Amino acid sequence: MVSSQVQIEPYNVENNSLLETRELLEVTKALRDDADYSEEELSPVDTPETFKHTDTLVWHTLRGEGKIDLEPLIFRSTDGQKVAIIVHLGSKLCGHKGIIHGGMIASLLDEALGRTIIPNLPGGVGFTANFSLNYRRPTFANHFVVVRAEVSKIEGRKGFVKGQVEDHKGNVLADSEALFIAPRTE
Repeated sequence: MVSSQVQIEPYNVENNSLLETRELLEVTKALRDDADYSEEELSPVDTPETFKHTDTLVWHTLRGEGKIDLEPLIFRSTDGQKVAIIVHLGSKLCGHKGIIHGGMIASLLDEALGRTIIPNLPGGVGFTANFSLNYRRPTFANHFVVVRAEVSKIEGRKGFVKGQVEDHKGNVLADSEALFIAPRTE
């Protein structure tokens, strides 16, 4: 049950397209102005050719009108330890009327955590071994969210990473921690 106290003001998208609205978000402006971050393409993380693919669940299968309407904006810190992704979540991703399905939030976080930690692992390849998630507030449909992730530590083939989903004002909607493991090399 959603508390009536939890209110997130909707965007005024009647006068702006989603793309224009995204450009006007304070978080978009802040990340573009931050010298510690640079924008990167959605293309697969730099991994060996055998692991590259283009049909991903989050960025391709769930893309389209009423789902992930726009290609996400992805920012990586210059030290490679942090990633921030701005994404719009449409009403076709709901589990309850007007509220994004928790599995979608988990998938977004897993994608962001992997994008953050995998380039820091041996060989630039890794797989989710353990993932924990806490839902803090509902994530409302037809809104932009910011998914942030940061490397916690690397221990050999193990990479520990944490992340969170925020609304456009910085309120934490969900947070998570994960362990990614690089495959053994011969």
